[in-house]
Amino acid sequence: MKTSLATLMIFSFLHTLLSADPLALGSPAPQIEAVTDQGETIDVGTALSKGTTLVFFYPKALTPGCTQQACSLRDGWEALQAREVKIYGVSSDTAATQAEFREKHSLPFTLIADTGGTVSQA
Repeated sequence: MKTSLATLMIFSFLHTLLSADPLALGSPAPQIEAVTDQGETIDVGTALSKGTTLVFFYPKALTPGCTQQACSLRDGWEALQAREVKIYGVSSDTAATQAEFREKHSLPFTLIADTGGTVSQA
């Protein structure tokens, strides 16, 4: 059986997530930097330090399951904004792929390119 590069990337991403220690509710976010879909550096710890934040992790942008997950948050955007919830999506994709994903599906929240797995591990 031939394994695709995408499949290997998904398994690698899931392994990283499963091997990371979970944060307890209310714990401070890790003080690390990452790159957003806009190509800007974001200090994750600072960005997540105030208010209510929803961070969702997905293995690969532009795939059916991940698109469904992101679009469900997009569709609930107004209700989440009424509660002042900040949303960040994180995957191992590049910033350019994240930007394409965000634009194609009109996602109103920031996506983080975690190409090295630093954010998901933290």
